[in-house]
Amino acid sequence: MHLHSLTLINVRQFKQRTFEFRPGFNLLVGENGAGKTTILRGLLAALGGARKVGQRPGLEDDDIRLRTHRAEVNAVVQSEKNELKQYKFQKSLWERANRSARRGDLPLVLLYSSNEAVCSAMKMKRTTQIRDVDSEQFRSNEEFLYATERDSFHGSTGANDRQFGNSRSVREFVGKVLSTFSPDMDAFYWHFEPYDCSIVPAEGTEKNGALDAETQKQARLFAMRKFQEGRAQRRQRPFDWPDQAKVVLTPEISERKRGDRNLPYLREVWEGMKFSSEATRELLLSCSLEVRLTPRIMIKRRMGTLSLKQLSDGEQRLFSLFVDIARQLSINRPSDTFGEGKAIILIDEIDVHLHPKWQRRIVPALEDLFSNCQFIATTHSPFVIQAVGRQRITFIEPHPSAGFLGGGNSLEDIAEDIQGVAQPQRSVRAEILSSAAKRYFTLLEMRAVDVSQVDSADLRAAERSYREASEPFTTDPALHALLEVMVMEGKTP
Repeated sequence: MHLHSLTLINVRQFKQRTFEFRPGFNLLVGENGAGKTTILRGLLAALGGARKVGQRPGLEDDDIRLRTHRAEVNAVVQSEKNELKQYKFQKSLWERANRSARRGDLPLVLLYSSNEAVCSAMKMKRTTQIRDVDSEQFRSNEEFLYATERDSFHGSTGANDRQFGNSRSVREFVGKVLSTFSPDMDAFYWHFEPYDCSIVPAEGTEKNGALDAETQKQARLFAMRKFQEGRAQRRQRPFDWPDQAKVVLTPEISERKRGDRNLPYLREVWEGMKFSSEATRELLLSCSLEVRLTPRIMIKRRMGTLSLKQLSDGEQRLFSLFVDIARQLSINRPSDTFGEGKAIILIDEIDVHLHPKWQRRIVPALEDLFSNCQFIATTHSPFVIQAVGRQRITFIEPHPSAGFLGGGNSLEDIAEDIQGVAQPQRSVRAEILSSAAKRYFTLLEMRAVDVSQVDSADLRAAERSYREASEPFTTDPALHALLEVMVMEGKTP
């Protein structure tokens, strides 16, 4: 399954353009403002009914081309049986968008934006702080993490368990890839913990019979205090929260329903809480508790164990990209062999935050790790282009095809042929000096042949431009100062 083509109609700068794609890696190349990100957002709009990663919406009114009233995106997906299926997205001004396909029919699409080092699914939420809990207890939460990590190495994860970060095979699998970028970053572990919660009234509860706002606030703080208590104060084994954004604890939950997971009983959570009346107590005990979870991610390095936030932006970007792709594939199809899931993965500015060495390695690593996925990425990096190869590049602007496929693969060739940088071997100042010198000495030669051919004002202007361009390249301080004075005075040496 892969995206075959994408057509944008009246979307921003595109009146009507069709882009074709192939299985494997596809690289969108163009200058700033060419529309690379618009293509990714258009694709997300057409296929965005499936699970998606990324904060920006598909398309909005502001994305409709000026002086038109409707934008349309057509995505054609080729199935494993070589059948073509079309997905449409239509957005008219001031109206809700329409999609042609049901959400369940859409392929898995993951978008990773350029403006975040850590993808949204891996960002740790700020935990609600409880004033009367000792500050040391928050720091002791990390002991839960380390203890659970130690326990995980002595046991195996069940077949139906979605504790992604608690799987030894996952850690080894992703660690192997990450170690290709940074040799001392070869293992990771994560554990989900509560950062907030809310009371969910029992079904059928009337509004006037619900808990008042103050009681709900006190119950919420009491529950968070229970979750944040030190390990010694609560139990020997920490709570084993599931690998998901939230979990709902209900009054009816039983040991049989919870399986082997060490989750709190809701009645245990409310033990010790003071109530204004017995009626309030009974009402609270009939409610469920929605606990919102955030990942606590730790990475093992030679220098020690660090949290995800303590890594550099480039390391955060790499870690969250590789690990979240693997996690999303695993959640989407748990029965698939790890790393062999299928998805269309969109990466905006794949080179952002990365050292040139890592820019050269990221494409082969993604292809090796997720061989069944289709990648559509954008870049401004000649190192990424070099790694992908010319045959898999899609140009946004019209580009002369002559000599493109047969060109060299050096960084200079790529910068000149593909990115349109004239004479990339030389700096901009050197180019200016070369142009100024050429004009000045050409005029001098013409004047030597026939004085009347060259206007004196033109020659003085060319000479002045040549001196100004030569000034930064002067290594002798005295000569440099002399040139500055002569340029200011308009004199000839």
